[in-house]
Amino acid sequence: MENGSPIRRLVEVRLENEAAVLIDTAYTQGSDEFNFPGLQIDLNTRYFLIIREPGFTEVRHQLEINRGPFGVVEFGLVNLYLNTLPPEDEPSGSTDTVDLRQLTAEIPDEAHDAYQDALGHLDEGDSDAALSSLELAVRLAPQHYDALNTLAVEYLNGQRYGDAKQTFERAYDLNQNDPILLTNLGTLHFQEGELLEQLAQDSPELDRAGESYLEAVAYLQDAMRLDPASARIAFYLGSALYKTGAYDEAEETLFVAMDNDPDMGESRLALINVYVNQDRPEAALAQIELYLETFPDSPQREALERARNAIRAAIGR
Repeated sequence: MENGSPIRRLVEVRLENEAAVLIDTAYTQGSDEFNFPGLQIDLNTRYFLIIREPGFTEVRHQLEINRGPFGVVEFGLVNLYLNTLPPEDEPSGSTDTVDLRQLTAEIPDEAHDAYQDALGHLDEGDSDAALSSLELAVRLAPQHYDALNTLAVEYLNGQRYGDAKQTFERAYDLNQNDPILLTNLGTLHFQEGELLEQLAQDSPELDRAGESYLEAVAYLQDAMRLDPASARIAFYLGSALYKTGAYDEAEETLFVAMDNDPDMGESRLALINVYVNQDRPEAALAQIELYLETFPDSPQREALERARNAIRAAIGR
């Protein structure tokens, strides 16, 4: 939530322990739910939910953890709110660039009202009513960028990938300089590639998956040019490059992600995959050791220890 209103963007939520060690990461489209499945929780440790978004004050919320009557660990429902920084506190070099067509677009009052109604419905958790209002807003004002972007996110949340893709592309036609939109488009094509890859039974399907990954790379490269300090964009781009087989570029980009956010463990995990696929066991082993040292309580620890032992055996160490 942004100042009490839903945020229609991809937001990273970090789960850290009291020593500021990253335990897990979840992503949510603004006002939607997020969760951390399969966690091993120590009831003697304090845990915090952390959100660090450019232009907003940092969120640090301590979780209240209880053990239910059947021994199940319970967190309860947590609502997190983001508050915008005052203008004088915002970092310089903001990457938000508004296309001139947005400034000159005339939005009828009816479309504006429908969009505001949609935000209210989203705040209340009524996705169906929000969709109806958003679809009305973009029918009344085809150049309503915010309504298009929000509608596309809602389609994506509902796994209506074709509608999401079409609507994101309509928003892209209005503004090609929004790194959030470009990241959403890149993520959409990446997910499309993964789905096609999972369903692939023959070469043409695999070719289509490869094309989706290439499209993801193109959008994410544009997003990174606009927001080079974003660890999240660099991570997504590195992951997409890995899927295309561009291992050297993936390695370089994932190091950028780690430089931008040393606590983003997903980047190091992705780098391990790059090295494994390049048949660089020594490099993979070094990254596994660094990850385990940095995140000793990671839920990935057992799998990584098995991988570490297998690599050591293979190279005679």
